[in-house]
Amino acid sequence: MDVEMDYCNKLFSSEDNKVRVCSSSHKGNYLVAQQDIEAGETLFFDAPYAVIISDPLKRNVCNTCCRYLPETNSHNTLACVGCFQVYYCSVFCKQSKNRECFHYEDECIALSKFTEGMRNSFNEDELILIRLTLRVLCRNNYSIETDEGTQGFETIMSLSDHFSEYPDNLKERINLMAVTINCLLPNSPDLESKMIQNLISKIRNNNFGIWTRVENMPSAVSFYLLLFSCEIPMIIEIFKK
Repeated sequence: MDVEMDYCNKLFSSEDNKVRVCSSSHKGNYLVAQQDIEAGETLFFDAPYAVIISDPLKRNVCNTCCRYLPETNSHNTLACVGCFQVYYCSVFCKQSKNRECFHYEDECIALSKFTEGMRNSFNEDELILIRLTLRVLCRNNYSIETDEGTQGFETIMSLSDHFSEYPDNLKERINLMAVTINCLLPNSPDLESKMIQNLISKIRNNNFGIWTRVENMPSAVSFYLLLFSCEIPMIIEIFKK
């Protein structure tokens, strides 16, 4: 039976929604047209649920606006004095409350405990997955504490993860990442490594790079709730001005 994804449909901001999100046990999540759609027409805009800066560029890219700061100007960056793992281009960006890029207190504590020796156990892609998973979990914890609601996180956990299809060596790596995150996060006794393992798999399958023209790698990596809830193959251009 087809079921409408109420929370996802609320994310559409336009009053004349051209599509709606539905789910089927046979088809997964998919979009249904509400009206005729012209070729090239914009269907919706989506803000990221979480964004983190790529690990090799964290000292050169602002955590909030993703502005690139070359090495000659890196002395002007403002570091988080709690963990020295997150950097900003200005006081304005450091004080920003944008939830998708907010540096949560629990995240800061976790990153401060993430020692160089621990980090050396993971490659760059795994470090990005660990940091993005930490930010997603911390945003959800914040939502619980402030009564914002956890429907966003619940929608994430409903996504496909394909963990059972992974080769054994990849399963072992994801399990190691999950155990590490569980050890790093403070005040989270209810978290289970199995749940974190599933979340890492979902994020691994559903993230986009935010590219700039200054480095041959994404400056940041983002997790989009509405786009991934649709679970449709697409090519999406994501950029920062």
